[in-house]
Amino acid sequence: MINCDCSIIVDSSPEIFESKIVIARKKYTCVECHSEIEIGQRYEYSNGLWGGQWDSFKTCIPCASIRRDFCPGGSEFGNLCNEIYDCLGFNYLEEK
Repeated sequence: MINCDCSIIVDSSPEIFESKIVIARKKYTCVECHSEIEIGQRYEYSNGLWGGQWDSFKTCIPCASIRRDFCPGGSEFGNLCNEIYDCLGFNYLEEK
């Protein structure tokens, strides 16, 4: 398996973090590829506390799978495409 061992250098880890797969009750936009997450579609919901600031992210299943499979060391939410390109040399959005 190919993976991106050059995962981001995180300034700080979250004090609290949770990530789970849920079903959309309304339309959302994927934080990574900006595609629509439709009502009834599964997606990854992540939330946490970074430096005293709560934040949450909604990621479509294809992007969540890419993050899990290619960036085992983690990635910055909203920057996955750039990280994959920098590390592996291709734009996964063109392949999606």
